[in-house]
Amino acid sequence: MKFYYLILALFSSLPSLHAADGALDLDTCDPLERKQRLSSIQTPSQITDALFQITKDVVDVFNEFNIPHTACYGTLLDIGRHTVVQEGRRVAGIKKHDDDIDLAIDLIYSSKVKETSPVFSALGYDLKYDATLSRWIVESKDQMSVAFGDGQEISYRGFIDIFVFKEEAEHYMLAEAPARKKKVLERGWFTKEEFLDRSAYKFGPLYLSGPKDPKPYLLRKYGAHCLEQAYYSSSHAATSHAQPYLWTLTEEERTPALPTHPLTERFQEFKETLLYEKIINGIYWNRFYGKNGAMKDPSSFAKLVYKTYMKKGKHLLELGSGNGRDAFYLAKKGLEVIGVDYSTKAVEQNTTQAKEIHKHRPLFHVLDVSDESQLNQLEKVDYIYARFFLHSLSDKQRAPLMHYLGTLHKGTELFFEFRTDKDPLLQRSTHLAHHSEYEGIADGHYRCFINMEGFTSQLTDLGYEILYAKEANNLSILDKGSYVDNPFLARIVARKR
Repeated sequence: MKFYYLILALFSSLPSLHAADGALDLDTCDPLERKQRLSSIQTPSQITDALFQITKDVVDVFNEFNIPHTACYGTLLDIGRHTVVQEGRRVAGIKKHDDDIDLAIDLIYSSKVKETSPVFSALGYDLKYDATLSRWIVESKDQMSVAFGDGQEISYRGFIDIFVFKEEAEHYMLAEAPARKKKVLERGWFTKEEFLDRSAYKFGPLYLSGPKDPKPYLLRKYGAHCLEQAYYSSSHAATSHAQPYLWTLTEEERTPALPTHPLTERFQEFKETLLYEKIINGIYWNRFYGKNGAMKDPSSFAKLVYKTYMKKGKHLLELGSGNGRDAFYLAKKGLEVIGVDYSTKAVEQNTTQAKEIHKHRPLFHVLDVSDESQLNQLEKVDYIYARFFLHSLSDKQRAPLMHYLGTLHKGTELFFEFRTDKDPLLQRSTHLAHHSEYEGIADGHYRCFINMEGFTSQLTDLGYEILYAKEANNLSILDKGSYVDNPFLARIVARKR
């Protein structure tokens, strides 16, 4: 079996009359030969089905993450040229000899696309950036074996292109200068009105955004005859033909390729999983620490427990170390500190600060506390410290951590501070479907407010003696501008018996 994967953007249309020089004009062929030649270049339905599923997944993810997008290049040509009437409305689809989808985004959203990489990975795709063509590529991790009408058999990974544009004067141009010089991409720029004034178009079972009036774009990009004529030289999946084809489209040939079966709600199903919750939390905290990564004064809780309970030289593990404010403080006081966090951004910034300012102390690592296998790899410590962290975990996420705490050696001491179910922020939180009444979103991220009595009882069942327990407000007040956050907090110190 041969393997073909061409990362070259080839758009099946007539870019200009002179570009069609040497093409076989299928209008001059007899009807049988014309039909045979067009049949030989038709994309197998297996690829078409995969493209619609990828497009649905990308659109669902982009809509969830508020990433505006629009059809461009060949897909915009599909919207303008390859349509069929279904149930009284016009529906577009993929041209029968094409095998990719082209979308476009503004450069200002490119960083948000990058953030979605773990989501796409979980859905079975690789997300990568190609600066030479100014595009993101969402590509299936799985290969499929496909047979073409001409007998050619290939291995193929479905993918779509997301081209990145940026505003310059009254136009939107490809963001990467080298891409603008590519012949296949020339004249693909948008006017500001074309890029921003959009309509929703029915595209198979989906809706795609595109310019309200795509015709000026299409005529500029593909030439005066692009809505009547088609041009084919090769596709991404199939090998290049020795001679390109040019032909005038019949009504039948304008009929688009549409999916042969219903699409799967893959992203909506994924949103109900524990992994999705982890990814969303990771994205939020990476953004947060990217903006608020500077080291700050230690918390009042860190000062309290150090003064009252801790001893120099002891080994301490901080869960959810965040910007490192308490980890740096406790290390400076003489403890051997390791800080762990799910946010790669926080760990990177803290590690840099520790290297440049504090001679590699404390140490920081990325860790997922809801993964018991990762917890079991941790070294033995004397203290476990967590402030404003436990309430960021759902009950399911916290369960492996609680089991891990139960396995620790005699004398291990815990120092926890977290929001309780008496916290006024719970009432200001947006309730989540399929979650308990103690979970919600506020200030942009998830919290699970904890019942203190139930939590201390759980620690007791795990073999801990409660040395100190307090539940109160006025312990950590923060003015957030729109309101003053005065949380009801639990402060707990416990020792393994």
